[in-house]
Amino acid sequence: HALIPYIYSMAWLNHRDGISLIKPMYYLQPEDEQAYACPNQYTFGSELLVAPFVTPRDPDTRLSRQVVWLPPGDWFDFFNGDHYPGDTWQAIYGKLDQIPVFVRAGGIVPLADPPDWGGVNNPESLNIHLFPGASNQFELVEDDGLSQAYLEGKYSITSLTQEWAANQQIFQIFPAQGSLDHLPQQRRYTLFFHAINQPGDIQAYINDKPATINHQFDPGTH
Repeated sequence: HALIPYIYSMAWLNHRDGISLIKPMYYLQPEDEQAYACPNQYTFGSELLVAPFVTPRDPDTRLSRQVVWLPPGDWFDFFNGDHYPGDTWQAIYGKLDQIPVFVRAGGIVPLADPPDWGGVNNPESLNIHLFPGASNQFELVEDDGLSQAYLEGKYSITSLTQEWAANQQIFQIFPAQGSLDHLPQQRRYTLFFHAINQPGDIQAYINDKPATINHQFDPGTH
C-alpha cells in the first residue's frame, strides 16, 4: 500500500508511453555486456533498482548474498542511504526477508502511510524520499482509483522537482494540475532528505510565503 503513489505514477507512464514498470538491466544499457550478466535484478520504475536475494542463506552467517551490478552514475541504498559508485559490482548481504533496493542519484520516491483498510482513496499524507547528487523531476499522477475516467482526462499531475548544487538542495511541490475531485482537501507532506550533511540553513515556503516547519537531523543515518 505504501508504494501505491509511486506505482500509480509508473502505471501512467506505461499507459502513456508504453514504459513497463519492471525492466531488465539490458533494456537500459543494451550495449553494455555487464547488463546481460545480472539476471536477478531489475529496475522498478524510473527511480529504483531492485535485487532480491535468491540464494540460500549461509549456515554460519545466516545471511544470503547477492552480487549487484550498478549502472554508471551514483547510487544510494534506499533504506540506509549508503552511497555506491556506479559501473561497479557490489556484494550485498542480508536476510531472506529483506530486499536490497537502490535509488539513482537525484531520486524522488513518493510513498504513502500504510492504510488501516483496503480502500482506494488517495492518501491525505505523503512521505517523499529524496536522494542527493542530481537534479530531477517526478510527476505524481493520481485518479479516482476505481473507474476508467482517466481515459477522459479525469486525473491530476503534481510535479515534484529537485534542484541540486554543491551547497544547496531545493525541492518544490507544485500545485496539482488537471481534474482535482479525487484529491483530499488537505495533504500533509513529510520530506526525507537522505545521505546529506547536516544543513546549516533550512528555509521553507508555502505559496511563496515563509513558513515554519518541524525538522530534525539524524547524524547516524545522515
